[in-house]
Amino acid sequence: MFRKSLYLILFTALLLVFLAACAISSQVSGIDNPNSVQSREPEVAPTLTIQPTEIPIIPTPTEEETSVIETEVIDLCTNINNPCECLGRKYEYDKELGEIKEEYIGSWHAAAFVGSGYSERFVFFSTGNYLFFPSQYECDSNDASCKPSPIVEGVWGIQDSQMILAKDGDINNIRSILVGEVIDSPPDESPYPFKTFFDGTTYWLLSKDTNVWNPDTGELCDGY
Repeated sequence: MFRKSLYLILFTALLLVFLAACAISSQVSGIDNPNSVQSREPEVAPTLTIQPTEIPIIPTPTEEETSVIETEVIDLCTNINNPCECLGRKYEYDKELGEIKEEYIGSWHAAAFVGSGYSERFVFFSTGNYLFFPSQYECDSNDASCKPSPIVEGVWGIQDSQMILAKDGDINNIRSILVGEVIDSPPDESPYPFKTFFDGTTYWLLSKDTNVWNPDTGELCDGY
């Protein structure tokens, strides 16, 4: 009887210990784990807003407007009555002809002096244009049947020791002539201080001025 009572007391004690342990375990399971990673809503990074750049739109000119522009860009040299007002601007220079050398720019005469008329003359403009006047002695003034050689004009350039002449500005109609260096002319030889040769003929520099002679007649322009 005493043993039964002892067993009953031990059983009751163990049961109470078990129930107490279950209660503690239930309380612990209800506490959030401080080390647990809680889910967070993703942070939204600020977005850089790019404003579109406004590109100005240039309207394409109409055919009528283009026609007006082309009409304004004209060669005034072809619409004047006095050819002396447009010397050296008739043709467009082409770099294929060679270099425009400053020492050749001017009015050249194929004689050391000027007599009753002019011998052959070359005029080289800084624009690349040139004029060639035949000798005024070519025809006797009493010979009405003699027809003098025509005045020639075009574009020039220097390549090494060659002068390239494009007649009438036509790059497909060229003539090459030998050209010498521009050197001093002795005072007892000529009143003109510089000389050179073109195509084997010696020329003296009458003037650095190029607007001297009328390209239609070969006579002096007004004012000279």
